[in-house]
Amino acid sequence: MKTKYFLVYVDDMDKELAFYIEKLHFKNKGVISLPDDKEGILLQPNNGHLCLCLIEKSASGTNLPTVIFNTENCLKEFHYLKYRGVKAAELPRYISLGLSAGFSDGLGNQFLLLEERDYSEVY
Repeated sequence: MKTKYFLVYVDDMDKELAFYIEKLHFKNKGVISLPDDKEGILLQPNNGHLCLCLIEKSASGTNLPTVIFNTENCLKEFHYLKYRGVKAAELPRYISLGLSAGFSDGLGNQFLLLEERDYSEVY
């Protein structure tokens, strides 16, 4: 697993986008689907490593995981963590970026495993 995405919760999406794009020169990589039928805007810094995903704050006060771990095999990692006693927060499912699964550390922190897939590939 490696950390690749951090979710940043925002009150004003337009204002935050302007800050990251105009001031920090991040690239807008587009809208992505996230668990719980939410969407975020993926921003990539010039060095291309860790990306931010801007997402509107939830009115209910509950938010999605703030750390997304990339993995080459989501199902394998999910079952390994489950075997090790890690509590599953979300069963594996497909989202726009690939296969994802959620887990919790038991202290209220939520994490997401993501196996990125390019659905535009033609075989």
